[in-house]
Amino acid sequence: MKKHLLAAAGAACLTVPSTASAAIITETLGITGSDYQLLFGDPSAAPADPTSIIFSVTFDNSANVAGTTTGLNIISATLPYAAEFAYSSGSDTLTLATNANPNSCGNPSESFCIFINNFSTAPSTTFVQQSTASGGFWTANSINISAVPEPATWAFMIFGFGAVGGAVRRQRRANVKVSYA
Repeated sequence: MKKHLLAAAGAACLTVPSTASAAIITETLGITGSDYQLLFGDPSAAPADPTSIIFSVTFDNSANVAGTTTGLNIISATLPYAAEFAYSSGSDTLTLATNANPNSCGNPSESFCIFINNFSTAPSTTFVQQSTASGGFWTANSINISAVPEPATWAFMIFGFGAVGGAVRRQRRANVKVSYA
């Protein structure tokens, strides 16, 4: 009985929670942008290249969220600008920017903007931009986005693997038969 409880606990820890629409969600993502190209403006001040940002955000995705820092945690960033986020529930798009609005961002000098599509289900991005102090508007030609597990998620996964592994080892020991010839 104890073996079955450990195996069930391990399997439960390995289960990844699914995100339903209209719920409090938390997501931790890492985004890098590089190979910036000038779209318009003064090219005399080059942007930071490459750039990276790792952040987590928690909010209710059932409604639009205006530009805010509430629920936003910047874990690390090479972007030299302040950050906030906004969310559009209709398009499931999160905007991470210096001046964030649902589905848009201002582009004054010394700012950045990232659009993350399908945020609640399968986050992806094709737009990372920076505006430099000289007024140059630059976009990244190479963009990578990845989910970053929360420390608690890692702890649950390690516990789950340990519980399942321990149950398997105990089962193998119990099945070993000693024979005397």
